[in-house]
Amino acid sequence: MITRLIALGAMLLMTITVAFPASAASVKEMEAAVNKSLQDDSRKDLENTVAKLRKADPANPLLAQGLVRLVGMGNDGLIYDALFTLNSAIAKNPKDMTLKRTRALFIVSAPWHRLAMADLEEVISAEDPGAVALKAFVDAAANNDRTDLGEARVSDLLAKKKNRDPGLLRARADIRYIRNDLEGALKDLAAAIGLSAPTLDDHLLRYRIHSKRGEDKAALADVDSMLKILPGDKGVMRMRAALLVRLGRSAEASEMLEKANR
Repeated sequence: MITRLIALGAMLLMTITVAFPASAASVKEMEAAVNKSLQDDSRKDLENTVAKLRKADPANPLLAQGLVRLVGMGNDGLIYDALFTLNSAIAKNPKDMTLKRTRALFIVSAPWHRLAMADLEEVISAEDPGAVALKAFVDAAANNDRTDLGEARVSDLLAKKKNRDPGLLRARADIRYIRNDLEGALKDLAAAIGLSAPTLDDHLLRYRIHSKRGEDKAALADVDSMLKILPGDKGVMRMRAALLVRLGRSAEASEMLEKANR
């Protein structure tokens, strides 16, 4: 009986596959392969070489760069993996400024805006998404170079609400301003203000639109409205001084600048 158990144990040991860590030499070879794929800018090769390096060394700095590059090539499914790997690599190499620069640029890059836009599209479809979500949607559309899609989405929602939602009107005004549809932006702002009291952001956007169109008197009226909301604000006072100079009212401009610089 004992002999049979020993024999059985030996057979089991023979069938067990033990996974040993990759040797330093093999990791170096994998890194070289990833480097070559990065230089060749070959997505297929990079996917293969990154997959191998990932198994061997999950916190490898070069792996992080490879994943980030794959995201840049359009593989949004790797966004979270890339960030996790970057975090792991930085934890392992806290003084590596290249990794930190890569992470910073990655975080502010388009892939995250694409994810945000997808989520925010659902959020703004809700009954009352709120001004913050609408502003975030506009920013995501702009940063992702999809203001056309952003405007279409907001327009669809406005149509369902018979163009009587001030928040959506303001969001579309922002998008239209970004797209340089200044007339459309002004119309949306006017409609929004007709439904609710004007805000500081309304006056600021109208000031920008009028300034772009060379309508300095109209721009000045909005700056004056901003000063009523923010009396003594130095930035707004300097904006007013600049407009006064353009309008040929130099003495008033100097007086305003003196107040702003006190």
